[in-house]
Amino acid sequence: MAHRLTQLASRTARAVSHWWDSVRPQRLLKKWSKVRRGKVDWFLDESLVDEFLNDQGLRFDDWREQGLLETIKKGRHRAVYRLNLASGVYYLKYYRIHSIRSFGQNNLRGSKAFRELRAADLARKVGVPTFETIAYGYEPRLCFTGDNYLISREIPHGTPLDVWLQQTNLETLPTVLRKSLILELAKLTARLHRHNLRHNDFHPGNVLIEISPERNLQLWLIDLHPLQHIEMTATRRKQHLAKINWTFRKFHNASDRQRFYRAYCRALGQKTEARDVWKGLLRASRDQWRQGLRSEDRKWKRPHSALRVRKQGQVQLRALSQLEPAFLDLALANYDALQETPEVKFDDRHLAITCEQITDENNHPWSCSTARKIWELAYFLHRRSIAVRTPLAIVEHTGKPGLLIYEKRFESPLHTSLARASEAEAQRLYSVVEKMCQSLGELGFDSTNLRVDDFSIMMAENNSSSRSKVILRSPQRLLRRKPMLGPQLPILMEMRSQIVSKEGEVLHAA
Repeated sequence: MAHRLTQLASRTARAVSHWWDSVRPQRLLKKWSKVRRGKVDWFLDESLVDEFLNDQGLRFDDWREQGLLETIKKGRHRAVYRLNLASGVYYLKYYRIHSIRSFGQNNLRGSKAFRELRAADLARKVGVPTFETIAYGYEPRLCFTGDNYLISREIPHGTPLDVWLQQTNLETLPTVLRKSLILELAKLTARLHRHNLRHNDFHPGNVLIEISPERNLQLWLIDLHPLQHIEMTATRRKQHLAKINWTFRKFHNASDRQRFYRAYCRALGQKTEARDVWKGLLRASRDQWRQGLRSEDRKWKRPHSALRVRKQGQVQLRALSQLEPAFLDLALANYDALQETPEVKFDDRHLAITCEQITDENNHPWSCSTARKIWELAYFLHRRSIAVRTPLAIVEHTGKPGLLIYEKRFESPLHTSLARASEAEAQRLYSVVEKMCQSLGELGFDSTNLRVDDFSIMMAENNSSSRSKVILRSPQRLLRRKPMLGPQLPILMEMRSQIVSKEGEVLHAA
């Protein structure tokens, strides 16, 4: 009992000390000079004062006139700028106090800029590669903190890991480089856990990668305001590893996960043979997977960085943010002209599009339209790795059919591909559809109403059937009820009969 009370007192003292450092930043800013410009108190080196500040504050107007300022992000709560100055390249983060909630967060837990400053200093002390901070500023409001700023040096030649992974063909990536990346990522994670640090937003976008001409790999951890100093127990380590597994889910396979876990355990000094540790990690991964999917489902219900929602009169539009704004304006202004639009600009390329009219049948006024249900269901399945045709946009008009806008691709109906395929290819297609029905059943969908016509084959560019992909074209036929599984599903029986008839024709010809 006494030992537990001692541990509780020690943890309480550390928590109070951490909170006190967060709300009293002056204790950690003695290395810099303090100057006041406008309404903001700044802490920075004296040699940088004239380069960054004038009598009113930051030199935003001068930088804009000289073309030295580049806006990276700009939102309601935060703005990020890139400064290309004579002394080097810097990043400026500006955190706004825009609501009562943000005011409380920046004063009860310390301002975001100072928390990131403190986290960067702590990370460098324990050997975690990260950026160098050169200035901190905040607007004092009586005894509280208002808008706050943080300036840091750019990491030269560093590329966000998510951008690098998207631009790299992972299938042709050299094995040595792939193993080196996994090893460095495991070492970085183990170093954080060994020093009782947890990054609560650990994803590829917050990791920078640099590959030297000698093929040496270096990783940096950025965006450190979610970095938390907390005792990393075995349970917390498993939960954090499960979260990393979720955020990197698009870029790894089973072999990569096993290699990462072994390298992590070696760096942490643990035994990889412990079955209870592995089982606990799998359990935490399943919980994190469900939690992550629920979070993604909630995110796609409202506008965000990847989804645009606009309304004008009787027309409502939901579209992916990569679509050009001119197309969104056309969809809101001229509903009838959409079906005559041959292509649309998506990011930096032009896509041929096709429109499908969806008529509401027995739809109640208080429920969403059938087209909206198809949109929601398609992306619900897509987030769960079900191969389904996802629309680029949906246009709903009061009193008119809904429009689903798809990218026009070369697709072949599944029944046509079955008729032309060899026996081995037909068996492969049958197995793919059977596994897809099993996955739908695990998600609680009944595939009884699905038919062969509801699937199609999306051909590869070289028109190779071995690389073709089976996709679900009509997810609206799925039912939310206890699924019926097994070979008695009508679609599997229909495919089996077609395969059997094909085998009979071959035998008859022989």
